[in-house]
Amino acid sequence: MKYLSVLTGVLLLTLAGASGCSKKIAVDTVKLEYSFQAADPATQTTVTEAVEAIDKADYNGALEKLKKVSADPKLTADQKTAVGGVIAQIEKH
Repeated sequence: MKYLSVLTGVLLLTLAGASGCSKKIAVDTVKLEYSFQAADPATQTTVTEAVEAIDKADYNGALEKLKKVSADPKLTADQKTAVGGVIAQIEKH
C-alpha cells in the first residue's frame, strides 16, 4: 500500500511539472528590434512588448502582438521580413 502511495505521489509530481512548465525556445529578435528603431512610437511599443513576452516565454502573447504589427500597411520590407522571421521561429516550435 505504501508503494502505491509513493508511486501516485511521484506520478502527480511528474504530471504537475510537465504541465506547469513551458519550454523556453531560442528566438533571435535582434533584427526585429533593429528594424523598428525608427518606427512610430506605438509600433515600437508593441514590438518591445512582443520581445518582452518572448523573454518571459509567453509565446502566444508575443505572436498576438507580432501579428498585430505585421498587419500594419506602413511597414517597410525589412520590417515585414523581421516580423515574419520571428513569427516563423515561434511557430516552428
